[in-house]
Amino acid sequence: MTTEETEFILHTTCGTPQPFPYFRDRYALLLLAYGLQTQSRRIREVRQSPFGHLLQKPVIRPLMAHWGTHLPEAAALRDYLDEGSKLFLLTWDRWGAQYRKSRKVGWKQTSRPGWNLVLQLNFDWEHDIAYRTFYGQNQFGYAPFSYECHPAQSGRLQTLAWARLDLSLETGEVLIEEIQSDWLKEVRRIAHILTKEPDDDWINLASLRRYQQTLQPYYKLWEEAMLSAVLWMAKEELGLSTVYYHTYEGGLWMKGLTSDNGPPRSLYTQLPRRFGFALTEEAPRFLQNEPFLHRKLRRNTGLAWYRLALSAESKAQRVYANPATLGL
Repeated sequence: MTTEETEFILHTTCGTPQPFPYFRDRYALLLLAYGLQTQSRRIREVRQSPFGHLLQKPVIRPLMAHWGTHLPEAAALRDYLDEGSKLFLLTWDRWGAQYRKSRKVGWKQTSRPGWNLVLQLNFDWEHDIAYRTFYGQNQFGYAPFSYECHPAQSGRLQTLAWARLDLSLETGEVLIEEIQSDWLKEVRRIAHILTKEPDDDWINLASLRRYQQTLQPYYKLWEEAMLSAVLWMAKEELGLSTVYYHTYEGGLWMKGLTSDNGPPRSLYTQLPRRFGFALTEEAPRFLQNEPFLHRKLRRNTGLAWYRLALSAESKAQRVYANPATLGL
């Protein structure tokens, strides 16, 4: 993305952190709600649709006893909250460099030259109370488990996970370049070090083990919560109609990585399949016309992506069509 595109989207979507309540399998309710725009509410027909597998999720089965033969309205599905919901906060950042027609991939790892937007999933207040009880911030003002070389909050908010996105409001598409949790990875790394070198001026193994117990729900939840937040933001705020997600092999190739320095395979295999993404060899339209990628794609005709269809128009698209509404 160009600097102008990222600044435009940040201007129209950013402000105070946005609350995002999440509980296990909430994505199933969100996807069913989005699917109702293009399909029948009859449960018999939903079972035969691409969304049929969602009806088997543990959060859905008890609710179906009250639904009868039809799904409730989309708003009821989208806004349903469980007693165990965690109230995450969403913030934006960006990652990359000034747009150029060609580039070396380098450490930025963007599929095309320019910027990515970064959606940050920040911890809820329950975690923050426990975390500050154990550690707070050190004398240098940074958090012990925050990796400052990546686009994460570290201060009043602490980032559980983040997703790096390339998108086009003109084509209504978003490509998920990367999903990651530096925080949880760093906790495990430090715990491993402390098993060999138990003493630290700030963190000791006993307190870290107690803190790890408070993190157990987040280890189980972060992947689907992060991807759900991307879908929610794409649909509700940006009004994008199609979400793409790298396959494991395709992501390595597009970003110039190898299996030795690549991400966990499950994030690019099991996770998108769980959400109902389908494989396609058709690249996002906003990538197809990139001069650098046009040649790159021709050299690898077996390249594939995961694809999930959404729908809608949002304030960001409307403003994009008429920038005067922002005084731009």
